Amino acid sequence: MRAFILPLTVLLAGCVTGTAPDGGPARRASGSDGAASPPAHEQPQTDEKARLVMRVQDLLALLGHDPGGADGIAGPATRSAMARAAADLRIPVPEEPDLRFARALESAVAERVRTAQRQLAARGYDPGTADGQLGPRTRQALARYRADNGLPDGPAIMADWPEPKPEPEREAKPVQAQAPAGNPAPSGPLTPGRRITVLLPGEPEGRVLTVGDDGTVEVPGMGTVQAAGRHPSEIEKDIAVGMLDRYIATLVGAVRVDVLPP
Repeated sequence: MRAFILPLTVLLAGCVTGTAPDGGPARRASGSDGAASPPAHEQPQTDEKARLVMRVQDLLALLGHDPGGADGIAGPATRSAMARAAADLRIPVPEEPDLRFARALESAVAERVRTAQRQLAARGYDPGTADGQLGPRTRQALARYRADNGLPDGPAIMADWPEPKPEPEREAKPVQAQAPAGNPAPSGPLTPGRRITVLLPGEPEGRVLTVGDDGTVEVPGMGTVQAAGRHPSEIEKDIAVGMLDRYIATLVGAVRVDVLPP
């Protein structure tokens, strides 16, 4: 029995350890050593470096140079955008996005934002103070300007601003008195049944009066006034004279003259 157990133990130990095809010990698989490490030049960028690249990509997009997205990787699209921006700003283009290049882009973006804020304010879009900061207020003003002028939406800040179109001058038209709806102004003398409006002093709205069968209208506070066979301008004079007589009588009653003793 002891002779049988010993070989079995050796067999189990060989299964756990394993052997390589060349007779050496086999490499145990684990989650830590899975695939081989990439070469040094393909190592992932550090978080700090990736953040710098993303910042450069955002600034390039604001200046109108599409870097192909802000993914933190300086790929061909980003490098091409860097070259175009460097040519516009007349600065050297670095091999890799660096802090100096990012600061040059930030300065260019701030100046472009400041120009946009002045232009938006001149056109009636309120971007706030022209401080060069691309805040929510400036972004909203840019979005409204794009929408009103049929411009495509995007992150780029416009560099060219056309001259604002002057608003056409509107000629002032004289205000004409209008007759009530459905009652056009008469072209000739008034006739019985015709309705007219009479606006008296101190009243905010005109009164609608109808020419009676006897050819007169009843003016409040005055009495009857002949209207048939006459034009509105003639009736106005009669009413004005009547009103004048009434006011004179009122003033005479309100004025008093007394004789003082010597």
